[in-house]
Amino acid sequence: MAYLTRNMPPWRPALTQFRHRKEYSRKIYEECLQSFQDIIQSKVLGETIAIRDLISDEDTASIQKALQHEPTIVFMGQVNSGKSSLANEILGGGTWLPVAAEPCTSRLVHLKYSPKAYYRTVPFGEAPSRACALKGGVPKLEQICLTDEEKKNPENFKIQLEFEVNNEWLRPNLQVVDLPGWNENRELDKALKEIIQDTSVETLVLVYVLDGNKMLRGLDLEFIDLVKKEFPDLN
Repeated sequence: MAYLTRNMPPWRPALTQFRHRKEYSRKIYEECLQSFQDIIQSKVLGETIAIRDLISDEDTASIQKALQHEPTIVFMGQVNSGKSSLANEILGGGTWLPVAAEPCTSRLVHLKYSPKAYYRTVPFGEAPSRACALKGGVPKLEQICLTDEEKKNPENFKIQLEFEVNNEWLRPNLQVVDLPGWNENRELDKALKEIIQDTSVETLVLVYVLDGNKMLRGLDLEFIDLVKKEFPDLN
């Protein structure tokens, strides 16, 4: 992993090219919609022509969804396998995600780039809360961890956390997702499935982390097999 010591992430050129192509695609889409509006207003095709006569609702929804996709790296694995530690290394070193000797991450964490550090809570299926300034510039242990008593209440797992941090390795539009241990909670397992379903397979990277002291276990194989079966389009 010697490349992690470089000043610029090796994937930066690819991300920059992706951003430019997406913005170009968005511009073409908006110009097409404007052309359709001009055709409708000109009435050259009749008095009752509508946008859906020129482009289907399904195609419109598909294009809009594709334009919302961002490159995403999801770190997953069993409890205490070192997911957060590996993510920190991939992000150029430092402690962008808190780590501890005991299993730590209890909530699903999204990490994005921003020149100023913010965080917000996102209850599953609901709108995110108002962004708040992130003191110290990085997530804190107490923000993403739950006590043993808190873990007894399933409702406590239904909150995702979004952190925007000033990490150059996340520019221009890379998102990192750090998951709690697989099979730790049904709500979190369900959230992972939704992330995979809502993200284009062309912009999604799943990183399954193994505990080097325990190597490949039956639970690891079961999970990998489950992902392959439920999401056959993933390579």
